[in-house]
Amino acid sequence: MLVIGIDPGAAKTGIAWINEAGQARVTTLYAENRIPFRYGAFRDQLADFMVELPDDPAAIAIEQPEEIPRPGESENEIRGLIRMNCICAVIISEVTRLWPNINILPWPPRVWRRQNESKEDVAYRMSMKYGIDFTTDDESDAMGIADHAMMRILSSHKSPGTMTL
Repeated sequence: MLVIGIDPGAAKTGIAWINEAGQARVTTLYAENRIPFRYGAFRDQLADFMVELPDDPAAIAIEQPEEIPRPGESENEIRGLIRMNCICAVIISEVTRLWPNINILPWPPRVWRRQNESKEDVAYRMSMKYGIDFTTDDESDAMGIADHAMMRILSSHKSPGTMTL
C-alpha cells in the first residue's frame, strides 16, 4: 500500500509518498511567482512525480488551507491564500484524473500534527523514522502528513468494522 502526503504552499509545495515497507520519497514542487499565475508548470511537476510512483496510491492526504481570509490579513497574505487554494485545486484535479476513485483526505494541520509540535520537531521525527534529510519544511510536513495517513489506514485495517478516516 502506498500513501501520498501533500503540504501545499503558495510558492513551494512539499509532496511525499510512503509505503508499508517503509520506503519513502519526498520532493518540493515550485509554483511560478508571476501574475497571472502559471499553474501549468506546477501541474507538469506534479505529473512527473506521480508517474514515478512505484504503485497506485491507496490515499492522498493533503493539508487543507483556509478557505477564507482571517480578519486583518494583509493583501499579500490574501493573495497567498488564494494561490494556495488554487494549488490545491490543481492537485485534486490531477490526482482525480489519474485515479478517479482515490480516497482524498483533506486535513487541517491540527489533525495530523502532534499537539504543539513545531516544524523542527516534525522534521526531526520524520528524518529519524524514514532516514531522509529534508531540504524544506514543506517536505518534512508532507512526510508527516503521509505518515499520519498511513498510520490511520493501517490501524483501521486492524480493527473490525468499516474503515473510517
